[in-house]
Amino acid sequence: MKKLFVFLWVVLLVTSVQAKSLKDLWVSMPDSLLPTLDRNLRLELVELEEMGVKPNVKNLLGEECDMDTLTNDYLECTTSKAARLQMIFLPSSAGDSVLCVIKTFRAPSKESEIRFYDQGWRQLPISSYLAKDQYALGCYIKPKSDTMRVEEYEELKSKLEPVMYVTEYLPTAQAFRVQVSLPLLSNEDKMKVQSILMQRKFKWVLGRFNEI
Repeated sequence: MKKLFVFLWVVLLVTSVQAKSLKDLWVSMPDSLLPTLDRNLRLELVELEEMGVKPNVKNLLGEECDMDTLTNDYLECTTSKAARLQMIFLPSSAGDSVLCVIKTFRAPSKESEIRFYDQGWRQLPISSYLAKDQYALGCYIKPKSDTMRVEEYEELKSKLEPVMYVTEYLPTAQAFRVQVSLPLLSNEDKMKVQSILMQRKFKWVLGRFNEI
């Protein structure tokens, strides 16, 4: 009888965790993960959205913050004039959804940070979900074209350090797009370097990102 009680308690606990909505997780997010937008402000955004009013608040720095999208499995919020956050529910082969959080900063060049959590906001190992070469610079450089001189090609490649990556979830495609960001280059050099760079897209399949 005692073992049966323990089993039923575990089942109820798991069910309650799985029943959390994206709204619930947004509100219960630890403040340390989003210091400029505390629990009360996140809750206010949800309440405004539910009322059909434009979900807009001032963050703790006095900057405009907008909840741009909120569905059952996707949330997008412009948290300040220089930052955006995306939250995505990703189905897991273990039956529970993995929560992916992407923060993108612009200062002024864009750079993204991607993290994975369970529904109790415990961080999960990034290596368990990303392709091994997802952030390998060589995989974003096109082969030299026949019309480009070897010297020109090598010169452009030499301009790629330091490198940052921009990760963006595309809700309509249910895919992730990753691009190289070039923070220290002039606009002219960026245009030149872009000619040898390519973006990559990844799809969530069987609990892991795979290139498409």
